[in-house]
Amino acid sequence: MKIGIIGLGHLGRSLLQGLLCSGIAPDEITAYNRTASVCDAVCEKFGIDATGDPGYVAETSDVIFFVTKGAALEELSESIPSKAYAGKTVVSFMAGVRPEKLESACPGAEIVVAMPTVSIADCTGIIAHTKAPENVSQLFKRLGYSFETTYDGAVRSAAYAASGLGFAAYLLSAYMKAGRDLGFREDECAKITDILFTTALRRGDFDTIVAEVATKGGATERGVMRMDNVGVPGAVSDAVRLAYEKMA
Repeated sequence: MKIGIIGLGHLGRSLLQGLLCSGIAPDEITAYNRTASVCDAVCEKFGIDATGDPGYVAETSDVIFFVTKGAALEELSESIPSKAYAGKTVVSFMAGVRPEKLESACPGAEIVVAMPTVSIADCTGIIAHTKAPENVSQLFKRLGYSFETTYDGAVRSAAYAASGLGFAAYLLSAYMKAGRDLGFREDECAKITDILFTTALRRGDFDTIVAEVATKGGATERGVMRMDNVGVPGAVSDAVRLAYEKMA
């Protein structure tokens, strides 16, 4: 199976790294980027065929991943012959591009919309996707935790998981800063933060943990009350909701 990647931005490179990490051979992958220096660097680093001709990538691939901003679809379509899509599968990682628009832009192709996290780079990603043929579904499984859903479900997953990875990193960064403000070294902050959040995730019953640690009148209760008063839970919900509204 020949795989084409249209776009070598951050997510495109994450996809490339994940495919190679999962065992896909470099000679099975062809990629497009409009910048020649990016193509040269990717060829040298990963040993794949990278080109400035999107039509070549589409024509020589069985599965074509579009990993660009949605606004680039029309321009790319002008550079890719319509006949290049016949009998192929097009997988869109483009936020905000609905399946019907892809069907119009890629005639004759089976369309799959997928919303991944960038951690597909090391095969620990989260990928929500619309109905996909078995070979594509197996590719997703190589890249991490994947599940089939509707188009809207994929968009909701993008807000909760893809954007959520950034939100989680933001919260962890804030906790790291709190440790530094107390005088801990960077490595100490990192280790403590890792243990605390990993332990909470492993135990799973978050409300019970809060109840056990935040005893009445104690220091933890005071901190939790402060987070409630400044609206931390609401801010997290709003962040996910606003991401979803932007993508929908």
